Amino acid sequence: AEDCNSADESMQNLFIDSYLTTGRITNIAKVMSCHPTYMKIFQETHNQLFYGPGLLPYHWRHYIAILAASRHSCLYMMQLHAEAFRLYQRDIHWLKGLSNASQKIINFEPLLNRLIYQPWTIQKEHIDELVIGESAWSISELVQAVIIVSHVVSLVGFYYGCGIHDEIDFKDGHTYSELAVNGKNDEDHLVNTMNQTKKKQDISDEEKRHKLLTVMSEYKILQERHELLSEDKVLEEIEIFFRQESDQLNDESESEDNKISIIDNFMSNGSIDQSTDFAKLCLEDRQLMALRTQEFSWEDQGFSVVSRYYNDIIELLDEKFRIIYNLTYNRMGDTTNTDTKVLRTAVWNYVQMMKGVWDDYLYTSINKLVATDFKQYIKVITCRPEKTTQYLFHSGVYLYNGSEQIHLNLLFLEARNQAQLLHALRAIMQHSLA
Repeated sequence: AEDCNSADESMQNLFIDSYLTTGRITNIAKVMSCHPTYMKIFQETHNQLFYGPGLLPYHWRHYIAILAASRHSCLYMMQLHAEAFRLYQRDIHWLKGLSNASQKIINFEPLLNRLIYQPWTIQKEHIDELVIGESAWSISELVQAVIIVSHVVSLVGFYYGCGIHDEIDFKDGHTYSELAVNGKNDEDHLVNTMNQTKKKQDISDEEKRHKLLTVMSEYKILQERHELLSEDKVLEEIEIFFRQESDQLNDESESEDNKISIIDNFMSNGSIDQSTDFAKLCLEDRQLMALRTQEFSWEDQGFSVVSRYYNDIIELLDEKFRIIYNLTYNRMGDTTNTDTKVLRTAVWNYVQMMKGVWDDYLYTSINKLVATDFKQYIKVITCRPEKTTQYLFHSGVYLYNGSEQIHLNLLFLEARNQAQLLHALRAIMQHSLA
């Protein structure tokens, strides 16, 4: 009882801190509170990014967050940061669209787009372009801006992936709709989707237990054979994985969603390449553009770059990555004393693979641990979260209980976040060393 009281008090303090900082306890915070250890470090990092020391003015930070959220059509996140923007900047002319903002922020947009859609294409030259001229960025400012963008778009994935509802005072805060194909209210499609979803929900506890036990048996086999792979073996594993990936997963829908006008305001007239599928690159391009963690990892080079240019955030950022990567309750469903490390590692590496980061890992094991529906769900959350549907959610994570579904989405969030940062930080380091 004493431990429960202590946990309740700790959570209450987190909610109080959230309310005092932002004036509300967001729905994201309520959902994330299922995992208080992670929530604490996440909230500290978020507050440091947007309200702590740093070279970027506070209203710039929130404006960059609005831009980032608009790229995944996330009106919810845009409204949260527009609220904060107004606290620091009484002139809301900037909120009418990117063309009304500082030229310096306008110049940053191409890097922002690369970071969100194709982080593997970020090169030293993209950093060089931003640090010269009348509206030049300093490297410290760029590092802070890049971390804000990566943080926000990864959190947008969590918002969509968990099906979080808008705040009650936001637009559509009292409504619910199931998006149909092409964003139309197609009744037949809606009924079909609901029927498919119900089939997933109607699976018996015994069937769930059997499926989970099957996955857990694969854990043990893979734990026994997993070993440090040679470079040739890693490349072979990766290419086998990509061939299997191409066979298993359908193309993402390229249909145009109905966009809300405020989101359009922040999309420039220039074309934005939203081709986010690293797996569709040819073999030569994949090998050329991939970031290998043996050459540039968070623990070594990434940590060092952030520490040099944005020291106020580095300890929090590093601890956040470590906490979520190692977070486990040693259970799956109602099965206790279970080592979930192999599944967590598979999910982490799959997300980072989608963002062009390769590790020494037995990638073909992902297909044994992660079902095709689950992989499709991960891929959409990681690359195009705005295309998430109720059916995709239920078909992807129906085996897991609510807390586990949130846990998985936190893994997606931070794996994507770290992968994006690695690409940008490598380019920044190359610029600094030139």
